[in-house]
Amino acid sequence: MMDWLRGFYKKNKYLLFLTMVTVFYYIDKILLGKRAAVIFKDCFAFYAARFVQYGRTLVEYGAFAWFTGHTGGMPADVWHVSPFNIISFLTLLMPLWAVYSLLNILLMILAGYGFYRLLLEYFEVDVETAWAGGFVFAVMSQIQPNAVPQHAFNFVFPAFFVSFFDCINPRRKLVSRLPALVILNFSFFISMPVLTLPVYVPGFLMLSLASPVVRKKIVTLRYWTKSAFVWGGYILTCAPVIYALWSFIPYGSRTYDHEHLMNADWWRFLSSLPRVAFDSMGTHYLQALFLASLPFALWSSRVRQVFWLWFGIFVIVVFNKSPLTGFLQGTLFEKMDLSHVFWLFLLATDLVVFVAIDELRKPGGTGKNYFRLVVAAVALTAFVDFLGLWRFTGNEYIYESRVRIYHFAATLAASLFVLVFLSKKSSARFMAPAIFAGIIFLCAAVYHVFSQKPFIIPNLLLVSITAAGLLVAILTGFARKIQPYMLLLAGCALLLVFTSRMVRFGCITEENKPYFTEFDAYSGIDRYLPKSGELFRVGALNGDITWALQKHGFETVDGVSTMFSKNYKKLFKLFVAPQLVSHEVERNFDEYWYHLFLVNGGGQPDFNLNLMRMANVRYLFSQEKVDVLEDRNLRAGTIQNRETGLPLYVYELKDYFSRSYAATRAIVISDDNNAFAGMAGGSMKALENTVWIREVSGRSVSKVFLSDRKLRKPARVEISRYSPDSILFKVSAPAPVMLVISNNYHPNWHAFVDGVEKPLFEANLAFQAVEIDAPGEHEVELRYVDRYLSYMRAVAAMGVVMTNLIIF
Repeated sequence: MMDWLRGFYKKNKYLLFLTMVTVFYYIDKILLGKRAAVIFKDCFAFYAARFVQYGRTLVEYGAFAWFTGHTGGMPADVWHVSPFNIISFLTLLMPLWAVYSLLNILLMILAGYGFYRLLLEYFEVDVETAWAGGFVFAVMSQIQPNAVPQHAFNFVFPAFFVSFFDCINPRRKLVSRLPALVILNFSFFISMPVLTLPVYVPGFLMLSLASPVVRKKIVTLRYWTKSAFVWGGYILTCAPVIYALWSFIPYGSRTYDHEHLMNADWWRFLSSLPRVAFDSMGTHYLQALFLASLPFALWSSRVRQVFWLWFGIFVIVVFNKSPLTGFLQGTLFEKMDLSHVFWLFLLATDLVVFVAIDELRKPGGTGKNYFRLVVAAVALTAFVDFLGLWRFTGNEYIYESRVRIYHFAATLAASLFVLVFLSKKSSARFMAPAIFAGIIFLCAAVYHVFSQKPFIIPNLLLVSITAAGLLVAILTGFARKIQPYMLLLAGCALLLVFTSRMVRFGCITEENKPYFTEFDAYSGIDRYLPKSGELFRVGALNGDITWALQKHGFETVDGVSTMFSKNYKKLFKLFVAPQLVSHEVERNFDEYWYHLFLVNGGGQPDFNLNLMRMANVRYLFSQEKVDVLEDRNLRAGTIQNRETGLPLYVYELKDYFSRSYAATRAIVISDDNNAFAGMAGGSMKALENTVWIREVSGRSVSKVFLSDRKLRKPARVEISRYSPDSILFKVSAPAPVMLVISNNYHPNWHAFVDGVEKPLFEANLAFQAVEIDAPGEHEVELRYVDRYLSYMRAVAAMGVVMTNLIIF
């Protein structure tokens, strides 16, 4: 047994080391559980809330094609994850906070281990350099923008790369290739295909060409065939998503064509180069060493090869962030949205640094004045970073003084760690800067702990464990007379880990709110959920609450939906029209294409409440009192947050419209302004009796609905079945009526009245309506029909099989 353990340790000691580092890095998540902080807003929370709903719907309905629980309903496949995404299934087995913590921990281990093997086996650096590179890459992968589990390849791309070559290596036994195949499938099944394909397919090719080992020894017909199989299989696996999203991508340019009507300006392109260069390193801890490594490209072909990888990424990103993207309008490249290649900067920058350092460490290598060069680079970087000049280059993430302090300390710690770790002699010259960094860090940590009260528990936890680790290192050093550079190494490593956690808490990825406080601490919120047979929507007057409401199972009128239905945004604009009091506020609303907020601009929010009632909105939730709603006597109750003690105010919009209702008059929209004026100024009675219809070719409104009529008695509408892709209504009408359904319109919905298909109109700017042209009792069924989507699901299953064939 002991021999087996020794053999296991010898073979996996680096993996065990990274596991220990990761456990320390995420010690707050391990010990605090659901009281640990999570990334909030449109990263973890938005997707996580939908993952929970997606998982529940999968259990209840199986494969489906309509996502009813989000901003007016939308096609389920019209979002970023494939039908095989495992996060949805994990939420059925464990709490959401546990899924989030588990994925972060696992991905950090894979990030470091993959980069360690990439350096060692595919860029031929020595073991010590690979150790340092894997550790730094693992830590840095946690603080980049969009460092969330759904963007799996941001973490595991190096691990995916080496696992691919493990799978196709004919000299490895089949059994020994299985773990690599598991990593390949895991990477695919938690990724977002729309973001993965345009970034990491070219990244895979560029990395292969940059690696001397791959280029000289592995690139064969077998390699190209297997590469085509694995990426082709992934594309087929994601076929339902690609098919459903094709007409929506790219979101921004689809919604706002003016972004691509800018004149091509080569001068603006060239002038944007420095800004993008700064942005690319704005959250990178090895920026100083990267600048110091660039001269090595003049005399080292190895450094030049990886530098060209970095430069290729740089050019792609600059081009796609410039007005020159107008040349791509209407092409496949526009749909690819290649600006996200920005995510490869982390990998490319680290490769340049550690390949350059490996060159420096070789016997007879050049670089006698390298230390002076590093000091100059660190000084320049510290000056720019510490004074916050990143802010003026367009980087939106580093803006608070405390975060700049943490970032500065972490940058210095990362540089010192790499230099001390790779130095083979006593490093007393590093003592002064290390002490200086420690003093800055200590002051910043104390300030942060006492000024950010909601986060005091995880901060104190990390401070205590860091202090304990340093104390043990110092005592061990004195007891065993360890050389000073070993103490510096331990101190720099702990400083790097801790300051990066502080930056993550602070603002880089906005992991600054405890999960329990924001998601599960509202006692009594469930009593406002729809009862059996009820259907209504709610709204959140504070953006963060939207995700908590969705996680609890509420259907929200706000949230991330603009990308899927710009017509819904037109309707939403009428909800918040009273708040758009200036041209600037209105322009900001129009130009932000991603998220819909009920509060736009400053001051007390005001709304067109009648239109919100028409959209089936019953409750509004707010973390602050809303004077407009208070004055109208709409308060329904108050929910207390058990963790913070802060109230959540609930306002009820009485007389809200049901999900489906009968209108007697139709107004055909000749232009949107026509509908805007009529709907925004309409009374409750006018809104209930009138529906605004957008006609399409071959579908015209019957003349009977074009005049104003009154019914002898009101029509009755009941929903007898409501499922993701089929809704059944029972209608009792004393005269012809127009049945209005306040779910988002989509051309794949079909309406059947008493078994006969009828035209389905786009109603009230975003919703649906169908004519019932005879009085009496009727059954109306809406079905979501897309036969191609069924074929795509079969193709997806074939893709999974195809991807796994590379092991043979």
